[in-house]
Amino acid sequence: FDATVTSLWGALVNGLGVVLLSDGEQLITELSACLAREESLLFKVTPAHLQGVLARLQPSNAAHHIVVGGEALSSSVVAQVWALLPQAYF
Repeated sequence: FDATVTSLWGALVNGLGVVLLSDGEQLITELSACLAREESLLFKVTPAHLQGVLARLQPSNAAHHIVVGGEALSSSVVAQVWALLPQAYF
């Protein structure tokens, strides 16, 4: 709960939108589509989410901010994501 509040309230108080993705099988498809968008977005994901989107992720030059937590993140996953999202910040 606490980690979610910072993401939600900061955006809402500043007049920005928040997109909540489906839980379950559609999550990876929806996350891949959001990461492929050209507008810069903030993502809070787990390393498992990033690993899951790698096969579907389309290249994008958006300067996404990707906050990763909840489990160990390997440098190989970061390198693979960075190859497709070279302007992303981790």
